[in-house]
Amino acid sequence: MAAAKLASAVLVLVCGIPAPAAAAPSPGAAPPASAILNVGALSAPPFMIKQPDGTWTGVAAELWNEVARREKLAWRYDERAPDGLVAGIIDGSLDVVAYPMVPTLERERLMDFTYSWYRTGIGIAVQRPSESRRWLRLGQTLLSAGILKVLAVLLLSLAVAGLVMWRFEKRSNPDHFGPGLKGYGDGVWWAAVTATSVGYGDRVPVTPAGRAVAVAWMLLSVLFISAFTGSVAARVAIEHFEEIRTADDLRRVRVVVIEASSSAEYARRHSIRATPVGSAEEAFRAVARGDADAFLAGEAILRHQTLHAFPELIVLPTILEPQTYSFGLANGSLLRERLNRRLLEVLDEPVWHSISYRYFGN
Repeated sequence: MAAAKLASAVLVLVCGIPAPAAAAPSPGAAPPASAILNVGALSAPPFMIKQPDGTWTGVAAELWNEVARREKLAWRYDERAPDGLVAGIIDGSLDVVAYPMVPTLERERLMDFTYSWYRTGIGIAVQRPSESRRWLRLGQTLLSAGILKVLAVLLLSLAVAGLVMWRFEKRSNPDHFGPGLKGYGDGVWWAAVTATSVGYGDRVPVTPAGRAVAVAWMLLSVLFISAFTGSVAARVAIEHFEEIRTADDLRRVRVVVIEASSSAEYARRHSIRATPVGSAEEAFRAVARGDADAFLAGEAILRHQTLHAFPELIVLPTILEPQTYSFGLANGSLLRERLNRRLLEVLDEPVWHSISYRYFGN
Protein backbone atom coordinates (compact mmCIF):
# COMPACT_ATOMS: atom_id res chain seq x y z
CA MET A 1 0.00 0.00 0.00
CA ALA A 2 2.79 2.41 0.95
CA ALA A 3 4.70 1.51 -2.21
CA ALA A 4 1.63 2.24 -4.34
CA LYS A 5 1.15 5.66 -2.71
CA LEU A 6 4.87 6.46 -3.19
CA ALA A 7 4.70 5.47 -6.88
CA SER A 8 1.62 7.66 -7.38
CA ALA A 9 3.38 10.62 -5.77
CA VAL A 10 6.45 10.11 -7.96
CA LEU A 11 4.31 10.10 -11.10
CA VAL A 12 2.66 13.37 -10.05
CA LEU A 13 5.99 15.07 -9.27
CA VAL A 14 8.04 13.76 -12.17
CA CYS A 15 5.60 13.28 -15.03
CA GLY A 16 2.78 15.65 -14.06
CA ILE A 17 0.26 12.82 -14.18
CA PRO A 18 -2.55 13.51 -11.68
CA ALA A 19 -3.48 10.86 -9.16
CA PRO A 20 -6.81 9.09 -9.76
CA ALA A 21 -9.72 11.14 -8.35
CA ALA A 22 -12.03 9.60 -5.81
CA ALA A 23 -15.42 8.70 -7.27
CA ALA A 24 -18.29 11.00 -6.26
CA PRO A 25 -20.83 9.24 -4.06
CA SER A 26 -24.09 8.38 -5.81
CA PRO A 27 -27.39 9.56 -4.26
CA GLY A 28 -28.16 6.05 -3.01
CA ALA A 29 -24.75 5.38 -1.47
CA ALA A 30 -24.36 5.10 2.26
CA PRO A 31 -22.78 8.26 3.70
CA PRO A 32 -19.46 7.92 5.53
CA ALA A 33 -19.77 7.25 9.24
CA SER A 34 -18.60 10.78 10.04
CA ALA A 35 -20.80 12.47 7.41
CA ILE A 36 -23.54 14.89 8.43
CA LEU A 37 -26.83 13.97 6.79
CA ASN A 38 -28.92 16.65 5.10
CA VAL A 39 -32.49 16.06 6.25
CA GLY A 40 -35.30 17.76 4.32
CA ALA A 41 -37.89 19.63 6.39
CA LEU A 42 -41.07 21.60 5.72
CA SER A 43 -43.44 23.18 8.23
CA ALA A 44 -46.64 21.09 8.53
CA PRO A 45 -48.11 21.07 12.06
CA PRO A 46 -48.53 18.81 13.95
CA PHE A 47 -45.87 16.73 12.15
CA MET A 48 -43.18 19.37 11.67
CA ILE A 49 -43.26 22.67 13.55
CA LYS A 50 -40.46 25.21 13.23
CA GLN A 51 -39.91 27.09 16.48
CA PRO A 52 -38.81 30.76 16.65
CA ASP A 53 -35.29 29.68 17.66
CA GLY A 54 -34.97 27.55 14.51
CA THR A 55 -35.44 24.17 16.18
CA TRP A 56 -38.04 21.69 14.95
CA THR A 57 -40.70 19.87 16.94
CA GLY A 58 -43.71 17.79 15.96
CA VAL A 59 -44.59 14.15 15.50
CA ALA A 60 -42.32 13.51 12.51
CA ALA A 61 -39.46 15.65 13.87
CA GLU A 62 -39.44 13.91 17.26
CA LEU A 63 -39.74 10.47 15.68
CA TRP A 64 -36.81 11.24 13.37
CA ASN A 65 -34.78 12.58 16.31
CA GLU A 66 -35.30 9.34 18.21
CA VAL A 67 -34.46 7.12 15.24
CA ALA A 68 -31.34 9.14 14.34
CA ARG A 69 -30.17 9.22 17.97
CA ARG A 70 -30.41 5.45 18.31
CA GLU A 71 -28.65 4.91 14.98
CA LYS A 72 -25.93 7.41 16.05
CA LEU A 73 -26.41 9.55 12.94
CA ALA A 74 -25.11 13.11 12.62
CA TRP A 75 -27.56 15.32 10.72
CA ARG A 76 -28.90 18.83 10.13
CA TYR A 77 -32.25 20.07 8.88
CA ASP A 78 -32.53 21.67 5.44
CA GLU A 79 -35.83 23.49 5.03
CA ARG A 80 -37.18 23.26 1.48
CA ALA A 81 -40.29 24.16 -0.52
CA PRO A 82 -42.64 21.19 -1.20
CA ASP A 83 -41.24 20.51 -4.68
CA GLY A 84 -37.69 20.94 -3.38
CA LEU A 85 -37.95 17.90 -1.11
CA VAL A 86 -38.30 15.34 -3.91
CA ALA A 87 -35.85 17.31 -6.10
CA GLY A 88 -33.29 17.26 -3.28
CA ILE A 89 -33.52 13.49 -2.95
CA ILE A 90 -33.14 13.05 -6.71
CA ASP A 91 -30.12 15.34 -7.10
CA GLY A 92 -28.44 14.03 -3.93
CA SER A 93 -28.50 17.30 -1.97
CA LEU A 94 -30.79 15.64 0.60
CA ASP A 95 -30.14 12.28 2.22
CA VAL A 96 -33.47 11.91 4.01
CA VAL A 97 -36.82 13.72 4.03
CA ALA A 98 -38.19 13.81 7.57
CA TYR A 99 -41.32 15.63 6.40
CA PRO A 100 -44.14 13.03 6.31
CA MET A 101 -44.26 11.75 2.73
CA VAL A 102 -46.97 9.64 1.10
CA PRO A 103 -45.52 6.80 -1.03
CA THR A 104 -47.44 7.35 -4.27
CA LEU A 105 -46.84 5.63 -7.61
CA GLU A 106 -45.36 8.81 -9.07
CA ARG A 107 -42.91 9.23 -6.20
CA GLU A 108 -42.02 5.55 -6.05
CA ARG A 109 -40.52 5.88 -9.52
CA LEU A 110 -38.18 8.60 -8.24
CA MET A 111 -37.26 7.62 -4.68
CA ASP A 112 -37.48 5.08 -1.87
CA PHE A 113 -39.35 5.18 1.44
CA THR A 114 -38.99 3.79 4.93
CA TYR A 115 -41.68 1.75 6.60
CA SER A 116 -44.90 3.68 7.10
CA TRP A 117 -45.24 5.10 10.59
CA TYR A 118 -48.62 6.87 10.43
CA ARG A 119 -51.99 6.09 8.81
CA THR A 120 -54.26 8.90 7.65
CA GLY A 121 -56.13 9.98 4.51
CA ILE A 122 -56.89 12.94 2.27
CA GLY A 123 -59.42 15.18 3.99
CA ILE A 124 -61.37 18.31 3.08
CA ALA A 125 -61.35 21.59 5.01
CA VAL A 126 -64.08 24.18 4.31
CA GLN A 127 -65.52 27.26 5.96
CA ARG A 128 -67.62 26.58 9.04
CA PRO A 129 -71.27 26.96 7.95
CA SER A 130 -73.50 29.64 9.49
CA GLU A 131 -77.08 30.61 8.65
CA SER A 132 -76.24 34.19 7.69
CA ARG A 133 -73.36 33.06 5.48
CA ARG A 134 -75.50 30.39 3.84
CA TRP A 135 -78.29 32.84 2.95
CA LEU A 136 -75.75 35.35 1.66
CA ARG A 137 -73.96 32.79 -0.49
CA LEU A 138 -77.30 31.40 -1.69
CA GLY A 139 -78.28 34.88 -2.89
CA GLN A 140 -74.91 35.28 -4.58
CA THR A 141 -75.36 31.88 -6.24
CA LEU A 142 -78.82 32.68 -7.60
CA LEU A 143 -77.51 35.97 -8.99
CA SER A 144 -74.31 34.45 -10.38
CA ALA A 145 -73.42 34.78 -14.06
CA GLY A 146 -73.99 31.07 -14.72
CA ILE A 147 -77.54 31.05 -13.32
CA LEU A 148 -78.42 34.32 -15.06
CA LYS A 149 -77.23 32.92 -18.40
CA VAL A 150 -79.39 29.81 -18.02
CA LEU A 151 -82.35 31.98 -17.02
CA ALA A 152 -81.77 34.25 -20.04
CA VAL A 153 -81.75 31.26 -22.40
CA LEU A 154 -84.99 29.99 -20.84
CA LEU A 155 -86.73 33.37 -21.22
CA LEU A 156 -85.52 33.69 -24.82
CA SER A 157 -86.91 30.22 -25.56
CA LEU A 158 -90.29 31.23 -24.09
CA ALA A 159 -90.30 34.36 -26.25
CA VAL A 160 -89.48 32.41 -29.44
CA ALA A 161 -92.01 29.63 -28.73
CA GLY A 162 -94.71 32.20 -27.98
CA LEU A 163 -93.95 34.11 -31.19
CA VAL A 164 -94.06 30.97 -33.39
CA MET A 165 -97.36 29.83 -31.83
CA TRP A 166 -98.93 33.26 -32.27
CA ARG A 167 -97.91 33.45 -35.96
CA PHE A 168 -99.55 30.09 -36.69
CA GLU A 169 -102.72 30.65 -34.64
CA LYS A 170 -103.61 34.36 -34.90
CA ARG A 171 -105.84 34.03 -38.00
CA SER A 172 -107.56 30.72 -37.31
CA ASN A 173 -107.77 31.07 -33.51
CA PRO A 174 -108.21 34.81 -32.68
CA ASP A 175 -110.11 34.09 -29.44
CA HIS A 176 -106.99 32.48 -27.90
CA PHE A 177 -104.23 34.19 -29.89
CA GLY A 178 -105.52 37.57 -30.99
CA PRO A 179 -103.83 40.13 -33.25
CA GLY A 180 -101.22 42.61 -32.15
CA LEU A 181 -99.08 42.78 -29.05
CA LYS A 182 -101.79 41.27 -26.84
CA GLY A 183 -101.91 38.19 -29.07
CA TYR A 184 -98.14 37.81 -28.86
CA GLY A 185 -98.41 38.07 -25.07
CA ASP A 186 -101.00 35.28 -25.18
CA GLY A 187 -98.47 33.15 -27.06
CA VAL A 188 -95.76 33.75 -24.45
CA TRP A 189 -98.26 32.99 -21.67
CA TRP A 190 -99.15 29.72 -23.36
CA ALA A 191 -95.45 28.81 -23.71
CA ALA A 192 -94.82 29.54 -20.01
CA VAL A 193 -97.73 27.52 -18.59
CA THR A 194 -96.95 24.66 -20.98
CA ALA A 195 -93.24 24.60 -20.04
CA THR A 196 -94.04 24.50 -16.32
CA SER A 197 -96.66 21.76 -16.84
CA VAL A 198 -99.35 23.97 -15.32
CA GLY A 199 -101.53 23.88 -18.44
CA TYR A 200 -104.50 26.08 -17.49
CA GLY A 201 -106.18 25.36 -20.83
CA ASP A 202 -107.12 29.02 -21.41
CA ARG A 203 -104.95 29.09 -24.57
CA VAL A 204 -105.24 26.06 -26.90
CA PRO A 205 -103.86 25.73 -30.47
CA VAL A 206 -106.30 24.43 -33.08
CA THR A 207 -104.35 24.48 -36.36
CA PRO A 208 -102.22 21.47 -37.39
CA ALA A 209 -99.11 23.64 -37.49
CA GLY A 210 -99.89 25.12 -34.07
CA ARG A 211 -100.42 21.69 -32.55
CA ALA A 212 -97.14 20.47 -34.07
CA VAL A 213 -95.39 23.44 -32.50
CA ALA A 214 -97.12 22.60 -29.19
CA VAL A 215 -95.83 19.00 -29.23
CA ALA A 216 -92.30 20.12 -30.06
CA TRP A 217 -92.37 22.78 -27.35
CA MET A 218 -93.63 20.29 -24.74
CA LEU A 219 -90.68 18.03 -25.44
CA LEU A 220 -88.12 20.84 -25.57
CA SER A 221 -89.47 22.53 -22.46
CA VAL A 222 -88.83 19.36 -20.45
CA LEU A 223 -85.15 19.64 -21.39
CA PHE A 224 -85.01 23.40 -20.74
CA ILE A 225 -86.65 23.21 -17.32
CA SER A 226 -84.56 20.19 -16.30
CA ALA A 227 -81.36 22.00 -17.29
CA PHE A 228 -82.39 25.11 -15.38
CA THR A 229 -83.43 23.33 -12.18
CA GLY A 230 -80.38 21.05 -12.37
CA SER A 231 -78.03 24.00 -12.71
CA VAL A 232 -79.63 25.82 -9.77
CA ALA A 233 -79.63 22.67 -7.62
CA ALA A 234 -75.97 21.94 -8.39
CA ARG A 235 -74.88 25.46 -7.52
CA VAL A 236 -76.98 25.56 -4.35
CA ALA A 237 -75.49 22.21 -3.29
CA ILE A 238 -72.06 23.80 -3.46
CA GLU A 239 -73.07 26.14 -0.64
CA HIS A 240 -73.84 23.16 1.59
CA PHE A 241 -70.34 21.76 1.79
CA GLU A 242 -71.44 18.83 3.90
CA GLU A 243 -72.57 17.34 0.58
CA ILE A 244 -68.97 17.07 -0.71
CA ARG A 245 -68.16 13.39 -0.58
CA THR A 246 -66.55 12.45 -3.88
CA ALA A 247 -64.21 13.74 -6.56
CA ASP A 248 -67.29 14.60 -8.66
CA ASP A 249 -68.44 17.03 -5.95
CA LEU A 250 -64.99 18.66 -5.84
CA ARG A 251 -65.05 19.36 -9.58
CA ARG A 252 -67.81 21.92 -8.95
CA VAL A 253 -65.96 23.97 -6.33
CA ARG A 254 -62.75 26.00 -6.09
CA VAL A 255 -60.12 23.67 -4.64
CA VAL A 256 -56.68 24.55 -3.29
CA VAL A 257 -53.81 22.09 -2.66
CA ILE A 258 -50.16 22.29 -1.64
CA GLU A 259 -47.93 22.10 -4.70
CA ALA A 260 -46.07 18.82 -5.29
CA SER A 261 -48.16 17.11 -2.57
CA SER A 262 -50.02 13.79 -2.68
CA SER A 263 -53.27 15.78 -2.59
CA ALA A 264 -52.17 17.62 -5.73
CA GLU A 265 -51.52 14.25 -7.36
CA TYR A 266 -54.98 13.07 -6.26
CA ALA A 267 -56.58 16.16 -7.81
CA ARG A 268 -54.66 15.61 -11.04
CA ARG A 269 -55.63 11.92 -11.25
CA HIS A 270 -59.31 12.75 -10.75
CA SER A 271 -59.40 15.77 -13.09
CA ILE A 272 -60.12 18.21 -10.26
CA ARG A 273 -59.09 21.75 -11.15
CA ALA A 274 -57.06 22.73 -8.09
CA THR A 275 -54.94 25.79 -7.44
CA PRO A 276 -51.49 24.88 -6.03
CA VAL A 277 -49.99 27.03 -3.26
CA GLY A 278 -46.63 26.97 -1.51
CA SER A 279 -47.68 26.07 2.04
CA ALA A 280 -50.52 24.72 4.18
CA GLU A 281 -50.92 28.09 5.91
CA GLU A 282 -51.44 29.81 2.57
CA ALA A 283 -54.10 27.25 1.64
CA PHE A 284 -55.91 27.60 4.99
CA ARG A 285 -55.97 31.39 4.61
CA ALA A 286 -57.35 31.13 1.06
CA VAL A 287 -60.33 29.11 2.32
CA ALA A 288 -60.81 31.36 5.36
CA ARG A 289 -60.91 34.47 3.11
CA GLY A 290 -63.32 32.84 0.67
CA ASP A 291 -60.79 32.80 -2.18
CA ALA A 292 -61.16 29.00 -2.28
CA ASP A 293 -64.00 26.69 -1.26
CA ALA A 294 -62.07 23.60 -0.14
CA PHE A 295 -58.54 22.63 0.88
CA LEU A 296 -57.37 19.05 0.25
CA ALA A 297 -54.60 17.74 2.50
CA GLY A 298 -53.79 15.07 5.05
CA GLU A 299 -56.71 14.73 7.44
CA ALA A 300 -54.52 14.87 10.56
CA ILE A 301 -52.92 18.14 9.43
CA LEU A 302 -56.33 19.64 8.65
CA ARG A 303 -57.79 18.68 12.04
CA HIS A 304 -54.82 20.02 13.98
CA GLN A 305 -54.81 23.38 12.22
CA THR A 306 -58.58 23.92 12.29
CA LEU A 307 -58.53 23.19 16.00
CA HIS A 308 -55.58 25.42 16.92
CA ALA A 309 -55.15 28.09 14.24
CA PHE A 310 -58.23 28.32 11.99
CA PRO A 311 -61.39 27.76 14.08
CA GLU A 312 -63.50 29.36 11.34
CA LEU A 313 -62.88 26.24 9.25
CA ILE A 314 -64.08 22.67 9.75
CA VAL A 315 -62.93 19.29 8.44
CA LEU A 316 -65.60 17.24 6.71
CA PRO A 317 -66.06 13.60 7.77
CA THR A 318 -65.23 12.41 4.25
CA ILE A 319 -61.90 10.63 3.66
CA LEU A 320 -61.19 10.74 -0.05
CA GLU A 321 -58.27 8.31 -0.11
CA PRO A 322 -56.40 6.42 2.63
CA GLN A 323 -52.72 7.31 3.02
CA THR A 324 -49.66 6.37 5.03
CA TYR A 325 -46.70 8.56 5.99
CA SER A 326 -43.05 7.56 5.62
CA PHE A 327 -39.60 9.15 5.53
CA GLY A 328 -38.18 9.66 2.03
CA LEU A 329 -34.84 8.35 0.78
CA ALA A 330 -32.87 8.17 -2.47
CA ASN A 331 -33.48 5.17 -4.70
CA GLY A 332 -31.40 2.26 -3.43
CA SER A 333 -30.25 4.13 -0.32
CA LEU A 334 -28.28 1.94 2.07
CA LEU A 335 -29.78 3.94 4.93
CA ARG A 336 -33.17 2.36 4.36
CA GLU A 337 -32.51 -0.92 6.15
CA ARG A 338 -30.86 0.81 9.11
CA LEU A 339 -33.70 3.31 9.51
CA ASN A 340 -36.37 0.63 9.11
CA ARG A 341 -34.92 -1.44 11.95
CA ARG A 342 -34.87 1.59 14.25
CA LEU A 343 -38.35 2.69 13.18
CA LEU A 344 -39.87 -0.68 14.01
CA GLU A 345 -38.05 -0.58 17.32
CA VAL A 346 -39.31 2.91 18.25
CA LEU A 347 -42.87 2.33 17.03
CA ASP A 348 -43.15 -0.67 19.34
CA GLU A 349 -42.08 1.21 22.46
CA PRO A 350 -43.77 3.69 24.84
CA VAL A 351 -41.72 6.57 23.44
CA TRP A 352 -43.81 6.56 20.25
CA HIS A 353 -47.08 6.52 22.21
CA SER A 354 -45.78 9.43 24.26
CA ILE A 355 -44.98 11.43 21.10
CA SER A 356 -48.40 10.66 19.61
CA TYR A 357 -50.25 11.56 22.78
CA ARG A 358 -48.55 14.94 23.07
CA TYR A 359 -49.81 16.03 19.67
CA PHE A 360 -53.00 14.01 19.11
CA GLY A 361 -54.20 13.17 22.61
CA ASN A 362 -56.44 10.10 22.65
